[in-house]
Amino acid sequence: ERWRRRLTVNAIGAVVTALVAIDVAIVKAPASLVVLLLIPVLVVDDEKLIRFTLRESLAAEGYVVHEAADVAEAKRAFARQHVDCVILDHKLPDGEGFELLKTFKQEAPDVPVILMTAYANVQKAVEAMRQGAFTYVNKPFDTEEMVLNVRTALETTRLRREVQTLRRMQA
Repeated sequence: ERWRRRLTVNAIGAVVTALVAIDVAIVKAPASLVVLLLIPVLVVDDEKLIRFTLRESLAAEGYVVHEAADVAEAKRAFARQHVDCVILDHKLPDGEGFELLKTFKQEAPDVPVILMTAYANVQKAVEAMRQGAFTYVNKPFDTEEMVLNVRTALETTRLRREVQTLRRMQA
């Protein structure tokens, strides 16, 4: 009896530790179902206020937010963490967001990257889309719009994966 109780307590402790370790977010689904989602988003921007604003807004929607302030930190975070979406600033203290976009797309082509910039320019926007950016957002941006961009990027990626799976099943 005593060893069973100890085993149960240890098992519960291990489950709680695992849930905390993998950053589980609970989100209410449309049909009033509660679903466990692992939706990590990496926010890369050298401006602390922007990272804070995006972290708070995305966390309020049930996303798990990882942050990086420069290219080196972003590369480490991308390699270390599983990420479903990236919000990336165009200009960073130690490099260009475009170069990081290329790196991310080479390592994980299906992870959507939302590129943002304070230096709006049509040519840069076209180039970002050619490089594989999901969308290009000008600063200052509307926080609700950015959350919608993340949601849309994730849904589009999910639908693409579904289509690929269905095509493989038919082949």
